[in-house]
Amino acid sequence: MSPFLDALLDSSLDDSIRGVPPGTASLRLRDVGAQGWRPAAGDMALPVLTLDEEAFAANRDLIFAYARRHGVALAPHAKTPMAPQIAAGLMEAGAWGATVANLQQAAVLLRAGVTRLILGNEIGGLASGKRLGALLAAHPDADLRAFADSPAAVETLAAAARAAGRPPENPLAVLVEVGAGRGGARDRAAVEAILTAVLLHPGLLVLDGVATYEGAVATSDPAETAANIATLMQRTAEAFALVRSLAPERPLLLTAGGSAFFDMVVAGLAPVAETDGNATLVLRSGAIFFHDHGVYERALGALDARRGFACGGAAAADFRPALRLWAEVLTRPRFPPGPAPVGGGADPAGAGPRHLRLRHARRLLRPGSAPPAANPPRRRGAARGWAAGDPAERPARLPRRAGRPGTGRRRHRRVRNLPSLHLHRPLAGAVRPRRRRAGPQRLPHLLRLTRDGPASMQTLNFQQLWRYQDQLIDGTLHTLLLTLVAAAIGTAIGVAAAAAVRSGPRPVRWAIRGYVELIRNTPSLIQLFVVFFVLPGFGLRMGAFEAASIALGLYFGAYCTEIVRAGLDAIPGSQVEAGQCLGLTRWQVFRHIVLPPALRSVYPAFTSQFVLLLLGTSLASQISAEELFHTGGFIETRTYRSFEVYAVICGIYFALVMTFKLLFAAVGHLAFRWPVRR
Repeated sequence: MSPFLDALLDSSLDDSIRGVPPGTASLRLRDVGAQGWRPAAGDMALPVLTLDEEAFAANRDLIFAYARRHGVALAPHAKTPMAPQIAAGLMEAGAWGATVANLQQAAVLLRAGVTRLILGNEIGGLASGKRLGALLAAHPDADLRAFADSPAAVETLAAAARAAGRPPENPLAVLVEVGAGRGGARDRAAVEAILTAVLLHPGLLVLDGVATYEGAVATSDPAETAANIATLMQRTAEAFALVRSLAPERPLLLTAGGSAFFDMVVAGLAPVAETDGNATLVLRSGAIFFHDHGVYERALGALDARRGFACGGAAAADFRPALRLWAEVLTRPRFPPGPAPVGGGADPAGAGPRHLRLRHARRLLRPGSAPPAANPPRRRGAARGWAAGDPAERPARLPRRAGRPGTGRRRHRRVRNLPSLHLHRPLAGAVRPRRRRAGPQRLPHLLRLTRDGPASMQTLNFQQLWRYQDQLIDGTLHTLLLTLVAAAIGTAIGVAAAAAVRSGPRPVRWAIRGYVELIRNTPSLIQLFVVFFVLPGFGLRMGAFEAASIALGLYFGAYCTEIVRAGLDAIPGSQVEAGQCLGLTRWQVFRHIVLPPALRSVYPAFTSQFVLLLLGTSLASQISAEELFHTGGFIETRTYRSFEVYAVICGIYFALVMTFKLLFAAVGHLAFRWPVRR
């Protein structure tokens, strides 16, 4: 253990530190474990954040196994826990190094004995360069690599190297950062300018490789995200080739990789490092070691869906949340029921309790109830606690007697929230719940935490959606545009196909009938998936909106074909013959004799099909097309107000349908003089 960590363990704690029980005398940090404090037992002053060491170790072993299997190295980002003991432990477990975000984090890890660092951000101007130089001078054994995305950033690093007083044989290593959306060089010219600036400082700076961060180009569209990351990886490989041309013998680094898309980084850059033969691909993933019940649970679920976690029989779903937040319900208004404030330390200034923006508590503890096991059994896909107040669960039975553990059956359910939340309610242990079946009268015993704060299950709140009005408007406009484009495509197909069925050659008529039967007798969702997922395999790549437009246009065209054909067939042949006898041309017969009554007969069916098409655009959300229903899903993941969100979405669809119905009725009345008076 380094002297810094040893001195840190000898530092004193008292009850002025959050989490230490009131009245505790001063004690050394290394003696805390011997006190036997347990948040579940009510010993500690809440809130307290604890680490599940078993889950952390399992996550560590899993990601290290993935790295070994794919021949990559790991430099975990230390900003996630900012605990030097954890960073040192990961180095002992086989990490290549550690990543830091700023000079303060670098100073902590260097004092803890972690000397191989990636400084994963530009640090600012010349003043910051001098501070970095002072840090390197204080730690001459530091093996640090710094990002540079411009000639100005290179000058800052040169100033740091001068201030550090490093010998010419030990220059400061520079990683050329390629990026988009955040920092990083945007094009080849910017990369070449960085390389030229580094070469102007021989003995101070040396080219050491290329860095990037793929999370900066991620969007809500999985296909667009994959395309953006692929493009970024290609640009990174091109920049690496330029660096290699200037440093043909030096071992170089390729570094990227957050905790959500590292599989795409490995797929894009591992072949580059392998072909080079003298390069190392380093992933900087940090949050993967801790996981959560929210952002990263969804991200790793998507990773498994695209089969990106290739590691023997393991899956990304095997990662487990390792952090637990223990908090206390401070009060619970009953008349009328209202939000229950939780002292979760959400206020960074410590000014007082604030509503935790979480959807559910993972477990609800009362005095006398059994504390959770240290390492409870876990099956894949199941959460470790009880999702109190989940609308989909049955009412929970309370224990028959206070103090008797295990008498209540509680349904386990994975929920979307941040690290596991355990609540400790200050109720008298002598209070015994009455032995009666759970029902509406028992609802005060169930607590629901919504993402925007605790709320009773009877409370509706539509005001939160007001801040998303711009997204709702954009989603509505995209839905209208998608409907109109698909209707235009389908109408053109329907008119042309109906005309071909009436007068085209037999093979054409058979082909059109086959198309109509195929579209009308298969699920439209499968048709959408074929266009979006299957056609790219034949080289026909398109975005989500274009794929949805084509698929819905084909769907609408099949029904429009039958509608138009029925309208044309409804015209008696005698009327056509009469027009020909009067000397009218074929176009005049169609224009004056066939078309007006045909339009009149097909107009109601056409407008009804248009309304069905409008409602059917919601299927496009399944391929992440940014229409109204997709927007609703996006808002629901931010607010966790499912009923309110989808009630508003339903209202918008209803308003659109009624508007089009009134518009079509007005057009029909003006064009066809409806209703007909006999």
